[in-house]
Amino acid sequence: MSCGLALTIALAMSNPSVALAAEQPAAAPGAPISVAGEPLFADGKPTEIVQNILAFNEQFEQAGARTANFMNELRELDLLMEGEVTLQIEGNDKPFIYRGFQMVNEEKLNELRGDQLRKIQKSGLLPLLYAHLFSLSTLPQVFDRQVKLGKAPVPQLID
Repeated sequence: MSCGLALTIALAMSNPSVALAAEQPAAAPGAPISVAGEPLFADGKPTEIVQNILAFNEQFEQAGARTANFMNELRELDLLMEGEVTLQIEGNDKPFIYRGFQMVNEEKLNELRGDQLRKIQKSGLLPLLYAHLFSLSTLPQVFDRQVKLGKAPVPQLID
């Protein structure tokens, strides 16, 4: 089911008059309105606010599909590994350890055959992989900045 259809169904279920609104003239008394007070339908057609919501939902669906394809490609190339990041706050005995996520294995990325590397370069995935690796390398600095701003996570003792 598309997000647009889901939105339409959700609107209709939350307010049955929404289903009939498309048949009503512009700004008819009792026509459903947005939170901002704008009509959702005018002259039997969705207004700009509804069109923008539907366009956003379409873009969101497309981004989800691209992400799924990207992850499938990484799995096919066996480039993912279980991630673990250990970050130490000065003055704390125990470090903060983050687990339960996947990350790109840089060693396996460097060992890709030429044809595999060309494929991910041409598809646009290669810059994303390097951006991911760069992002991981900045975690200690980001964590340190959070600590300095007084926004460090609260330690949880795990035995």
